[in-house]
Amino acid sequence: MTPQEETVILEARDILGRYLSQNPVIGSWQALLDYCALTVRGPIERFHVLYLDRKNRI
Repeated sequence: MTPQEETVILEARDILGRYLSQNPVIGSWQALLDYCALTVRGPIERFHVLYLDRKNRI
């Protein structure tokens, strides 16, 4: 991956992180996938459990 591509990916993750922190409701399958993509990526494998209320808020 080129340095420019890495920069674009990091900027996209920052934008997604800001969006998800302002909109904590996971109202669709795609929103859940976006949340998981943001929170579980990294050099170390991690296990997450999501506890949602009746309105699908974390």
